[in-house]
Amino acid sequence: MFMQASARLWRTNLVDWRAGFSTTMGPGMVYLESLRNHEREGVPSGAGTDTSKGFDLTKMHRLLAQLGDPQDAWQAVHISGTKGKGSTATMLASIASAAGLKTGCYTSPHVVSLHERILMDGKPITSKDLDQALVTVQPTAQGLSHASPELPPPSHFEVLTAAAFAHFAAAGTDLAVVEVGLGGARDATNAFRPAGLALSVVTPIGSDHLDALGGSVRSVAAAKAGVLKAGRPLVLAPQPLHEAHQEIKREGVYLCFVRTGGLEGLQWDGSEAPCRRGVKRGNSLCRVLCVVDCGPFFGGLCGWTPEILTHRLGCPVIEVADEVELEFARGGEQHPAAPAIVRVLGSTVAAALGLQQGDCIEMKLGMEGVHQLSNAATAITAAAVLASEGILQGLTLEGLRLGLSRAQLPGRFQRCRLAEHRAGPVLIVDGAHTPEACAALAASLRRAFPEPSPVALVLAAAADKDASGMCAALGALRPVAVFPTEVEVAGSGARAMAPGSIMAAWQFNVPRPGRVMMQPSVVAAVERARMELGGVREGGGPGVILVTGSMHAAGAALRRLHLVPA
Repeated sequence: MFMQASARLWRTNLVDWRAGFSTTMGPGMVYLESLRNHEREGVPSGAGTDTSKGFDLTKMHRLLAQLGDPQDAWQAVHISGTKGKGSTATMLASIASAAGLKTGCYTSPHVVSLHERILMDGKPITSKDLDQALVTVQPTAQGLSHASPELPPPSHFEVLTAAAFAHFAAAGTDLAVVEVGLGGARDATNAFRPAGLALSVVTPIGSDHLDALGGSVRSVAAAKAGVLKAGRPLVLAPQPLHEAHQEIKREGVYLCFVRTGGLEGLQWDGSEAPCRRGVKRGNSLCRVLCVVDCGPFFGGLCGWTPEILTHRLGCPVIEVADEVELEFARGGEQHPAAPAIVRVLGSTVAAALGLQQGDCIEMKLGMEGVHQLSNAATAITAAAVLASEGILQGLTLEGLRLGLSRAQLPGRFQRCRLAEHRAGPVLIVDGAHTPEACAALAASLRRAFPEPSPVALVLAAAADKDASGMCAALGALRPVAVFPTEVEVAGSGARAMAPGSIMAAWQFNVPRPGRVMMQPSVVAAVERARMELGGVREGGGPGVILVTGSMHAAGAALRRLHLVPA
């Protein structure tokens, strides 16, 4: 019954996320699940920075090289940032598919199933194709471990990324939109050469993964800017933090090389290979590229000072705020099918769509929520840049409308109802897991369900998230009751935040915390929330149950509850 209900839910949202999925693991999946999974264990401090603490990409580059560099077989759009990466990637990929390109999309993490991370023209990879891609990568990855014992074995994410790239190449993909997993500079997806990178996109930057990305907004921005490549365009979404905006633009201008001449046997040949650390140029953290391992120098073990040569990356920076802005039609934010008004500001978007600067057009977004307006603006701008580069030649206004209306992702302001209680509360399932995302979610929910419609909150989070900031943001909803609970993170309880910690964060950060009751699971919390709302009508209808706090909380609700579309 659960599988049937889930299939109905996804088909209604245009994509059957379970089509072709198997509950039995093939040999490729068995191998994948045997690998170290940082999503399950947590990421080491500094792992995403371009420093000696960062992930070593040597094995990833060797793995891809031995597979024939499948990422060179198609053009790539590489997306980094903190907020909206997955939604922006999905929208852009959908637009490209509507324009006639065979388009792949690689995002993480997943909500319902691993398959949703790898899409081809909007459809998740089947179990058969996923297992085949993993089987293709497995012997090469295992051989690399034996040949290079000094390197740690490829991780779960590295092997899955290589499998996705190989799948896209084998499928004859024209364009793939790739979301980074962590940061950018030292992420396993950061394997594109300038010739194969159509453009980079940086979505709004916040403070998520702060410890893994250096501890400051500037270091986070520098890590995210690691996806930039010399001469390739950068589409920059509006940045809520001025410091992040300035750092990204600065990273797009400067690239440093270490001159190794004068030290016997070390000569730079013009190729680009990341050193193990970054250096400071004035007040700007610059990326350092050379052909030697500069770890000993930066560790202070050599008694010489190299000359730092500054070159221009020459990344054309296209600011989304200069090109397009979106807003809902009057009253439209309260209706999921309401159109957005797109105002064309810049020449790039105008030229790509055959419009004039100042024109206004209507678009229907497939994903609901006020925050999706910004993501759609970024996707539209990126599509226009691809058109100006001659890559998305089939882009039309109608194709853009079709692509945006078709774009879907589970766990993004997803409206559902309990199948056994269809006249009861609406469930909103959303994977918001940062204070900024929770603030956007709260604003979207209250616009869609104005007071006095009562809200009950089911909240579960990973242990490394900012529970205080999330609770403060969600407190604006003034829920009648809050149900902290616990979910596994990537199949393990090791990274789950205890319900008691969530309860304490709520009571400490919300001025009028109301009723707070811990529950053992998402399923139990939703049932208790339904019962609580049954006695609180206040003229506001059956009310809303909001399940949020992490993608894993959203996934638990969608997998374990018997849901139908609302």
